[in-house]
Amino acid sequence: MPGPDLTWIFGSSRSGSTWLLRMLRRHPDVLGIDETGLGHHLGLWRPIALAWDTPQPPPLTTFMKVKEDRPDYFFNEQYAEIWRPALAEMFEARLRAQIDGARPDWREPATRVVIKEPGGSQMASELLALSEGSRLVFLLRDGRDVVDSWLDAYGEGTWASEDGAYVVTDENRIPFIRWQSAVWKYRTEALDAAYEAHDPERRTLIRYEELLAAPEAVMSALLDDLGLD
Repeated sequence: MPGPDLTWIFGSSRSGSTWLLRMLRRHPDVLGIDETGLGHHLGLWRPIALAWDTPQPPPLTTFMKVKEDRPDYFFNEQYAEIWRPALAEMFEARLRAQIDGARPDWREPATRVVIKEPGGSQMASELLALSEGSRLVFLLRDGRDVVDSWLDAYGEGTWASEDGAYVVTDENRIPFIRWQSAVWKYRTEALDAAYEAHDPERRTLIRYEELLAAPEAVMSALLDDLGLD
């Protein structure tokens, strides 16, 4: 049975993906999913953020990348031909269960399932491989504005506190900026590589600044890319 017509929205967190998904959900043929968390689990950062409070922070990478050559690591490259298809099968079964409950008619040709996954964008290549033929939307925002937005989010009583954020003080402001800058750079480079490798007919680059300046025009072009009126 064919899987859903799937589109992933990737981009660094604080790049407008929540807004973009909200606008897409207004279309009757779009079923939106707000972050599966799978990219977070597969793309656990190494080293931890505390390393950016040291004189010379090490290069940022992921736990999977560090362990990929270890024989006992479950998701290593040696056994990738075993676990990747199994992970893809689990992903599709889990996704089908959710969308069957939310929209039983999702098999209609016009229906588009759109997942925003900014927090897992460092694993874009792996996530795209889970569903053959899926679309990629690369939402790109100026890194300086991304970091500034994170600084606002890590304040007293903000929405981010519910997700485990802490209050950034003057003492840890610089390490926080260094950390978030490294995360933005890593995600952007990983996404750029995924974008270049993806089918040109099934990828879209959206700059946040252009979306902010002309939302109707950008959304019209995106809907056209998704094959929606």
